[in-house]
Amino acid sequence: MSFNRFNKIPNNLPPKIISLDLSNNDINKLPEEKCFSDYILLIDLTFNQLVDLPEWLLDINENTTVNLMP
Repeated sequence: MSFNRFNKIPNNLPPKIISLDLSNNDINKLPEEKCFSDYILLIDLTFNQLVDLPEWLLDINENTTVNLMP
């Protein structure tokens, strides 16, 4: 799902997704409520326009890798 010019995380993600590449989009804010299942192991949000990160991101599963580099 990279390079698609998404400006937010799509609402209709599969419930048991384990890897999500949303890199190189136009996402500037993550939802206030957790939007990923506990099954997810990798979330790539690199090269987006993120300005503020919600607190739920700190409580994400310890086995999950979140890439946020610019």
